[in-house]
Amino acid sequence: MIFSDAKVFREVVREYCLLSGKEVTFTRNERYKLKAVCKAVSCPWQIYVASKNTTDRSLVVKNYNPSHNCVRVFANAQASPKWLRDKFLPRIQTNPTMPPQSIVNSAFSEFKVGISRMKAYRAKAEALRLIEGTVAEQYAMLWDYCHELEDKIPGSTTNIHCESVHGEIVFKRLYIYLEPLKRGFKMNCRPFIGLDACHLKGVYGGQLVTAVGIDPNNETWVIAYAVVEMETRESWTWFIDLLAKDVDIVNSHGWAFISDKQKGLAGAFEDLVPNAETRFCVRHLWDNFNKTYKGQVLRDQLWKCARATNVPSFKYQMEVMKTLDHNAWEWLAEKPPTQWSKSHFRTLIKCDMLQNNLCESFNNTIKAARDKPIITMLEMIRCLLMRRIQWRRDKMSSWPHRICKNIFDHLQDKKLEACNCTVQWFGGPKYQVDAGRGDQYVVDLDIHTCSCRKWDLSGIPCAHGIAAIHYKGGQVVEDYVHSYYSRDSYMALYTNLIMPINGSQIWEKTNQTAIKPPAYTRQPGRTRKVRIKGPEERIDKTGKKWLGRQGMQMRCSVCGSTSHNKTTHHRNLPPKDKSRGRGRPRNIPNQDPAIAAEEAKVAARARRKLAYGRAKAAAVAKKDALNASQPNAADTAGIGLGASKRQRT
Repeated sequence: MIFSDAKVFREVVREYCLLSGKEVTFTRNERYKLKAVCKAVSCPWQIYVASKNTTDRSLVVKNYNPSHNCVRVFANAQASPKWLRDKFLPRIQTNPTMPPQSIVNSAFSEFKVGISRMKAYRAKAEALRLIEGTVAEQYAMLWDYCHELEDKIPGSTTNIHCESVHGEIVFKRLYIYLEPLKRGFKMNCRPFIGLDACHLKGVYGGQLVTAVGIDPNNETWVIAYAVVEMETRESWTWFIDLLAKDVDIVNSHGWAFISDKQKGLAGAFEDLVPNAETRFCVRHLWDNFNKTYKGQVLRDQLWKCARATNVPSFKYQMEVMKTLDHNAWEWLAEKPPTQWSKSHFRTLIKCDMLQNNLCESFNNTIKAARDKPIITMLEMIRCLLMRRIQWRRDKMSSWPHRICKNIFDHLQDKKLEACNCTVQWFGGPKYQVDAGRGDQYVVDLDIHTCSCRKWDLSGIPCAHGIAAIHYKGGQVVEDYVHSYYSRDSYMALYTNLIMPINGSQIWEKTNQTAIKPPAYTRQPGRTRKVRIKGPEERIDKTGKKWLGRQGMQMRCSVCGSTSHNKTTHHRNLPPKDKSRGRGRPRNIPNQDPAIAAEEAKVAARARRKLAYGRAKAAAVAKKDALNASQPNAADTAGIGLGASKRQRT
């Protein structure tokens, strides 16, 4: 038997050991001479190979004993992470999220080898490193990746921002705006953009910032995304400046932005889009409000103020807040209502959104990609968007109505509310609608408005408008829905397909200076992959909110005290009085020590006298019993008693 070189021989021996369940070691491990023996004591198995001459690297078997007299070994040291990586590489490539425990189970069932979970984890890490490349290698390939995007998806915008550190080009930021996303947003989406950022869980950290729009079905349409070092005014200004140029924001008055009021974002809005409507998520506004002003009543009232659609309703709800808590009202009055209340939103945008849920939803969708190397993460995001566009287009193609599904479902609920409205018509396009409880509104069907402003804000008829449309007759409600929500707009938007690109092995080389990864700064403590939720976000298995212990006054279940609990109750008991003697305590007034000693002697004599009387009575009873049974024993009993008396005296 001939082996091409020593490396091949070692691999063959390792494979034999693992398949046969034996453990061997190399007693001679040179380039041209190798000898392997079984690790078991007194086992005769061995193999010795050597080269024919020094110029030939091939090895020939010189001596081989194939017999084993040892038992099978399950915890085989030959099952190294590298061997496991090679065996499970195709599966990990197909399923990168394969858990280490699955590798442990498969190794035992298929190869009869027992491995630890940590060894399986290292094998998976080695496989992913082989599949995706190292983190540093992916940063060096960013120039080629961006060139491939611009080449295969013409019209796309990519921007890499680096800085020079000690003569090296170090990565700082990367901006990507794919042309299909750009074209679709300009033609078929409302001028409304949500901005948010999420932390990256990789080795070098950073944050992923995203700009998200709304499609005709009130779902997410990702516009652009970027990797930045952190949320600062500088990074947000850089991102919004590139975004505004791509979206062609010339006059920002007709645009609206919503965000969580991240660090530096307000300043970036003032610098770049000063005339745009800037909304801040009411959910995050309530988080800040709840730090000082707690309680369900104040929470509900804050949301009533935010959901008020006209100024009189807003003022009324604010007065209610003032009566509930004057300080809470003052805190809320300091916030401009144009940023958080529907009553002050512009009607041109046709969006009454109060929360930044679209960005939060997208961040949750890409959670699995946020701990990957940078190019792997960007490719996972691009492929997700590519699949989503195709899937949504096919799903909507079978929808039979002229407006999108979510809007259609919302309209059905409003039609039920319209049944409770009373309509009066005085000629012309305007109608007076009585909604009960003293609420009365004016609806104008020509300009599609209602004095409640719900129709004006969203572009979808409110219950009062639907009641007027039904009263007029001859037309369907869907004809009064804004064209933003039509099925045709949706299908036109989702015809903007993202084209596929090649793999890294055939990317065109740009021959630019390789980019180095940013400086690595390890954060203290264990790396967290899941955000810590607040008490209001935590839901238990029964669907109820989890109530934390923060702010609660704990009491001892034994005594009811707040200074301790039942576990430490015994430590807080009063000390025992050890000076008290045996017997029942007596109330003795303060007196002279000599008198007290004399009284003690008298008490002792009385106790002795009482004891003697009891003994005498017992002796008499015994004497009577003896007289009745043995007459001669009475004298003996008497003598004994007399002797006892003489001894005592």
